[in-house]
Amino acid sequence: MTRRAATIQGLLALAGLVAAYLTWQREPSLESGQAYVLDITKSELQTVRYEELDRVAPSKAPDDKTATPPPEIKVRDWVELSSTTLDDGRAVWVRLAGRGGASVDLPSGHPVVQTAIPERTVRGNDGADKLWTLFAPLKASRALGVLDADKLKDLGLAEPKKRVTVTYKGITKTFDLAPPPPGGTEPYVRDVEDGQVYIVARQILTDFQAARSNLVERKLHAFALQDIDKLVITANGKKKEFQFRRFENRPGGDLLPAETPDKPDQTAGNWHDRVFALFPADVLGKDEKPASGEPTVVVRVEYFYRGKPLGHLDLARVGASSAGSEGSTPTGEVLARSEYSAGWMTLAVDAQALVAEGESLFGGS
Repeated sequence: MTRRAATIQGLLALAGLVAAYLTWQREPSLESGQAYVLDITKSELQTVRYEELDRVAPSKAPDDKTATPPPEIKVRDWVELSSTTLDDGRAVWVRLAGRGGASVDLPSGHPVVQTAIPERTVRGNDGADKLWTLFAPLKASRALGVLDADKLKDLGLAEPKKRVTVTYKGITKTFDLAPPPPGGTEPYVRDVEDGQVYIVARQILTDFQAARSNLVERKLHAFALQDIDKLVITANGKKKEFQFRRFENRPGGDLLPAETPDKPDQTAGNWHDRVFALFPADVLGKDEKPASGEPTVVVRVEYFYRGKPLGHLDLARVGASSAGSEGSTPTGEVLARSEYSAGWMTLAVDAQALVAEGESLFGGS
């Protein structure tokens, strides 16, 4: 084979690989009646931002006193998705707008102060991944074309209260978004640039509206109990090593101390079963510290399989020290952080006793 022929063959092979990659990136072809709102791939998509809008009277009177001033549009709440590559694979980041603290009067007449929440960047869950995928490409179940003013008003697109902005390949496209009409199920979007109106998947609206519950990852680990064969628990500077043996017919497993591998430690095993099943009450943002102070790690669990680390779990306390008297439980806030989380997660109040029990079991004398 000549050098020229080899070069041509190499270029053809490269072109084939590129075509295969683009085919993998793109969704299947459109079904009957569908249309592309954005014909883009996952690799081209950069951010998706959803905004809740308020229209308020302008703070400044117009120069022409006879003209009716247009309302000022203010963003009341927002959510933004972006993609990144982490050590455990590709993930979707979810940025959530901050919320100011407020005093709320209950029917009983006793006011309750709601704590201010800062802007947060958290790891997205499977729902966030699916929502991200809906935009690459963004398909419509139906294209309605350019509609007149009366029809836009009927659909809620004349003065929309919701907006989606998509950035891809350095290009920004903005869409007005309106909920489905009574009896309908799918929302409408209108391309602000060309006026085209489409009907899109209901998930786009429902997931963004409930982003704090629908899109935030609350899992502590991506692995399961059956993936573990060893764990090391550290508390108060003391380490204890256990082999892990999963139960065959029920959840959980035995912890076999390294020094007595033929005698399961049932108390330690029960404690770990509850720890592995922990579910956070709230998820803090990446690099966010609790408002009550810097967390102090009191128990750390490290997981292994065949000698290789799988992950870890840090249990921490903030705002209080260890139990002062025997049998008492600290009242400070307790948090968890793992290899899978973007940052700290706040645990429910009943986890205080669980953390204190871990200190006593593995860090005591």
